[in-house]
Amino acid sequence: MNKFIFTVIVQLCLFASLLTSAQERQEISFNKEWRFFLGDTPQAKDNSFNDTSWRTLNLPHDWSIEGQFSDKHPATAGGGALPGGTGWYRKTFSLPATAKNKQVAIRFDG
Repeated sequence: MNKFIFTVIVQLCLFASLLTSAQERQEISFNKEWRFFLGDTPQAKDNSFNDTSWRTLNLPHDWSIEGQFSDKHPATAGGGALPGGTGWYRKTFSLPATAKNKQVAIRFDG
């Protein structure tokens, strides 16, 4: 087989493979219905932790901007003068049956 024809066939196969992968890829927004608690609750790392009393919100979210501006906050006036501390975000989700034997990834932007 001619080297040029072989190269074209390989490139076409690779292109078709990429198209198929791109068509199968599905992106779903993960921004809705997070649970939030302002404070530290170390038990929240456990799957069985009950977070039903926590506030439900959508991302993006920055809890510190809900606080009062003050030059006494740990961030100081140079850091925005907003309160610091610990806040927990939790989300529970289930994968559909169609995800079985497929690669699944969660991408967090911030």
